[in-house]
Amino acid sequence: MLIKELPSDSLAGINFTVFGMGDSGYVKFNAVARRLYQRVLQLGAKEFHERGLGDDQHEFGYDTEFIPWLEKLYESLKAHFPSKKYTIVETDQPPVPKFNIDVVEIPNGKTNNTDAQQEIESLKYMKRNYCYNKDVILSKISTNKTLTSEDAVKEVRYIELELPENMNLKYLPGDVAVLMPRNDPEVCKKLAERLGYKYDQYVKISINPNQKSKKNPFPKEPIQIRELLEYWLNLIEPPTRYFFRVLAYFTEDKLHKGKLREFGDNSSDGKIEYNNYCYREKRNVYEVLFDFDTVNIPLNYLLEGISLQKPREYSICTSQLQHPQHVIYYERNLFT
Repeated sequence: MLIKELPSDSLAGINFTVFGMGDSGYVKFNAVARRLYQRVLQLGAKEFHERGLGDDQHEFGYDTEFIPWLEKLYESLKAHFPSKKYTIVETDQPPVPKFNIDVVEIPNGKTNNTDAQQEIESLKYMKRNYCYNKDVILSKISTNKTLTSEDAVKEVRYIELELPENMNLKYLPGDVAVLMPRNDPEVCKKLAERLGYKYDQYVKISINPNQKSKKNPFPKEPIQIRELLEYWLNLIEPPTRYFFRVLAYFTEDKLHKGKLREFGDNSSDGKIEYNNYCYREKRNVYEVLFDFDTVNIPLNYLLEGISLQKPREYSICTSQLQHPQHVIYYERNLFT
């Protein structure tokens, strides 16, 4: 479609609609969706449903525009394609899980890795999707102090990493240090117990053969529950509304089931309740699982509702000539 010489009837007979996911914080808000929309029209296609432009800056994110757009989409489909049958299926059965979980028994002596070696192995898998460097370096935080006052709108921290000795690592001011976060081990131990797993237990995570997607973000080898919870899953993020809908399948408590469905509902009232509970009260995934303690969610469904940990990128602000064995950067957090 980027070829300017394409005939104006190249897409004649094609019916289309577009929903863009943008951020009004950028000057060119939803630029890709807008350009795609105009170009498809230029090539002769016909719009059968009005264009939608989602804004991540909204209190409820993209859903503010997407849910009303989606509801009207069904009506547009019925009007333009009356011969087709459309049914919205509601069921009390949970969706087909994306992952299969198999508990694996590791013979004694099979794994003799130290904690540091296990950390490196976990990070090697995770860096494939995020990092360009082939090496993972375990460093000690030697300094971590706040530079701003308690009443500051933004918190600025001075963080200093101590590099291992005899390491031939070269960097310049302005280079990026990619740091992988780790969840609190004590929190992870409690969560493992909550889920019914031993902390040192091994599981093998594979893709359900009934799923179309075959991409597995987890390693092919068995992974320890400790590693999975500490290094792989983002337990401190606010849960999505889809996560609440999934949780509702796995409780027999009527009060909890009703509240979980309310938080996961697409209605305006549901979104307000969800926002109040998750964002204003700053609830995360870990806390939700203990608030709704009647929920017995299997691990494979939990993996679908929690995003993976992602590395944090920071600009190095000092010269290696002055600090040969240290990496120093500033971390800025905006209080909400």
